Amino acid sequence: MKLQYPCLALSFLLSVVFAACSVSAQETTTAGASVFQKAVELSDTTQEQLTSITLDQDIYAGSTDSFNDLRLLNKSGKEVPFVLHRRLTEERKTQRIPTTITQPHARPLENDGLEITFTIDREKHPHSIDGLTFSARLRDFEHRVTVESRAKEEEPWKTLASNVLIYDYSRYMDVRSLEVPFTEKSNQTNQTEFRVRIEKVTQEKESQLRELTRTMKNGVENETQEKFNINREILRIDGISFWHETETVISTLPVLTNYPIQLESRREDEKAKTTVVEFTSHREPLTQINITTQDKNFHREVTLYALAVDNSLGTSTNSERFLTQSSITQLSLPNVQRSDSLIPFNPTRASRYRLVINNGDSPPLKEGALAAQGETYELLFFSEPGQSYSVLYGNPLLDAPRYDTLAIKTAIDTKVQAVPATLGKPTPHTLDDPRSEWAKLFENRWLVGAVFAVLILVLGLTLYQAGKRLSSIPQS
Repeated sequence: MKLQYPCLALSFLLSVVFAACSVSAQETTTAGASVFQKAVELSDTTQEQLTSITLDQDIYAGSTDSFNDLRLLNKSGKEVPFVLHRRLTEERKTQRIPTTITQPHARPLENDGLEITFTIDREKHPHSIDGLTFSARLRDFEHRVTVESRAKEEEPWKTLASNVLIYDYSRYMDVRSLEVPFTEKSNQTNQTEFRVRIEKVTQEKESQLRELTRTMKNGVENETQEKFNINREILRIDGISFWHETETVISTLPVLTNYPIQLESRREDEKAKTTVVEFTSHREPLTQINITTQDKNFHREVTLYALAVDNSLGTSTNSERFLTQSSITQLSLPNVQRSDSLIPFNPTRASRYRLVINNGDSPPLKEGALAAQGETYELLFFSEPGQSYSVLYGNPLLDAPRYDTLAIKTAIDTKVQAVPATLGKPTPHTLDDPRSEWAKLFENRWLVGAVFAVLILVLGLTLYQAGKRLSSIPQS
């Protein structure tokens, strides 16, 4: 019984300390939070249009890691739907899609010409017709081709390609061209009739075989005659196809922006045989670091970390997160020139970084410069005429918004050109706490500590009374 009161007091003190620590851990997410507002400067306020706002250094530095705190407000303070979009660039390739002409009609023309006519079902082929391709097994030729089109029989012909040369020079070298690109592409879907005219489909070709006749008199050559034949060769067309050009996306890459970084420290770790470089940024989404140095010939393994300060236990402790392990190389030799000083890594938003260069037994690299690049983010929204907007950021208590963004995403997918807007200077804004009053009560460390202390005291008194009653029961 003598130990009951000290144990009760110890439990009370531990409960108060535990409550204070737990509340202080919660305060690290909200204490010192700075909320700012930036005015959006529109280039045109007279019409509704898709508008883009590129995030700047202030928003990167003051927003949360997930960008859940970003809000777009109109002049009435109401939220405006937006899409946070990572700006991308597409690498495209142009391809030709051929279609064989199945039922062409041909008739000879005067002056040894040839006319070929055909129709194209524009319901099946609503795209533009960009050119023709002939198929022929004939070698060593050249002919001039003109292509025309029209919508119906009463209309005049429209020239799509004039006096285009198709040829085969395989007698001299492997050079051949049977394509007729249109200078005026047939974009009108009502143009269904096409006419091809070829000049002089018959050409004279000198035979490669020659006949030599020698006349002898008294055993001596008196005369030599050389004869060669001229062959008439007709252009034989095995088939015709039309084609249209289409662009396909080969790859999609993020648009990179140069972001400023500040060198904080550089030291040589002789024991680990490494050079440790620490630098800071404004928490932009960095994806690669470039190192330049005066050294000309080297190869080094490097490791990159993101540094963070952890205040969850009431004390500041530094923690590092591994980002990537790579290498940098520089060769400057008479027959070999190579430079690979880029360190790529996954997009990371951190305020401090640590770069470790493994030197081994080689001397450290000379001091140089660091440059950083990262992804580019923008807010896309539909601006209304006569309306003004502002961007709010820095409130860690907000959850990610859920807007109806179908129209904005459709505009992005259909490549609607957005009008850029700029941001003004940041101005402080009142922190808006969206939590309920009950949730806010648990932010008070003394209130939570008192509640825990009362609960522990009640539990201790209950146990004490129960023990006292058990001790008063006589033993059987």
